[in-house]
Amino acid sequence: MQIDINSVKALKKGGVGKTTTAGNLAVALGNAPPSADVLAALEARSAHPSALVREHVAWALARQRAGLARTAQP
Repeated sequence: MQIDINSVKALKKGGVGKTTTAGNLAVALGNAPPSADVLAALEARSAHPSALVREHVAWALARQRAGLARTAQP
């Protein structure tokens, strides 16, 4: 799976307007390869006004953090 950097930037800047799109993008980013940029974009949206989006972002953050922890192990 490839995630376009513009999608990450849009999420980071809050450029994703619809709740469904923001939630779907969070899920896609959670499934993306572990990345500090993806983690930062998700963290920036962790206080989204929508509870549904916050739930998706929390799930994606957990996946990204776990993935980054695995890649940091010797």
